[in-house]
Amino acid sequence: MKKIVTVVGARPQIIKSAALTRAIENDSFLQEIKIHTQQHSSESMSGQLFSDLKIKLPDVLLEAPSGNSIEQIAHMSMSLQKAFQQLAPDMVVLYGDTNSTLAGAIAAAHMHIPIAHVEAGLRSFNRQMPEEINRVTTDHLSTLLYTPTTFATQQLHKEGFQNTSEKLATAANPVVIECGDVMLDNALYYSNGIAKEREKYIFLTLHRPSNVDNPEFLLPFLQELLQISAGLGMELHFAIHPRTTISLEKSDLKDEWERLKLNSNFILFPPFNYTETLGKLTQASLVWTDSGGLCKEAFYMGTPCLILRSETEWTELVEHGYAKVVHNDLEKIKTESSNFLESGIPDSLPLYGNGHAAELILSSIKSFFA
Repeated sequence: MKKIVTVVGARPQIIKSAALTRAIENDSFLQEIKIHTQQHSSESMSGQLFSDLKIKLPDVLLEAPSGNSIEQIAHMSMSLQKAFQQLAPDMVVLYGDTNSTLAGAIAAAHMHIPIAHVEAGLRSFNRQMPEEINRVTTDHLSTLLYTPTTFATQQLHKEGFQNTSEKLATAANPVVIECGDVMLDNALYYSNGIAKEREKYIFLTLHRPSNVDNPEFLLPFLQELLQISAGLGMELHFAIHPRTTISLEKSDLKDEWERLKLNSNFILFPPFNYTETLGKLTQASLVWTDSGGLCKEAFYMGTPCLILRSETEWTELVEHGYAKVVHNDLEKIKTESSNFLESGIPDSLPLYGNGHAAELILSSIKSFFA
């Protein structure tokens, strides 16, 4: 039996890991040990997820990191190195592009442990984003690169990755496998039974520092978004990230924020668990978000989405008309929202595989060890 260690640390990684965990559960060849770095350590952001997703709690819980990104990565790399020494894994599985992802890649690469990177090949081409640095570096330290889209596969080929055989894969000669998106596996699995009726609300999430760390920008932006949603005849349902709450409640604009919360069309929610989020996405008329993953989940649920960022890794959503990149341009937000509400989105295309990505990854990892 081969031992693989999965590293998670942030809410999206926990969700992504659920698909492969389900696939491995009944496999006699692989044993999975899951380490949680606690990069997101609040109960609402990670702890409740394991019960919601019906997967076991992490086998190893590390001390939560603190400080800026560099300090977090250093702390987690050292902690993971010690854990890897004790566990002696045959492979480390990493997801996405968080600081936990990069810390796991650094520790495993220095210990010469093969790395499988799920969600490889994504690029925003914006090196100002910490996530871009994390994902590029992790890709170039990995042995097995699992891409969710044809675009991601093509990008890795452009960067020099050419091997097509797991049996020949090494850190110096990695292999690229286009498997589809594990989040499609999850969306299909966990959305079973969710009512599909549309309701008259726009579902909003914001969490990126550029959007939420400056209350002098954030509060007027929220006020304008509320005006736009009201003009469209929609309530604004805001799932507020803990980071956003802290930013507003500690600012000089706290009183104004309290007044905004009294508006009957502005409805605040704490962070939803994953299945609740799928429900909100399914029943919303429109989604506004700066989350990389949520715009894709909106697509899976058939809901149009405006991306409140200057770029997206999921370029095919924009190319095929399922989402629009609007950043914080209020005029674009108003216009594109109106267009989506009037016209909807095109029929769904199989942009992210067939919902069996985890099964393909499992088979591929077993081929590597064969």
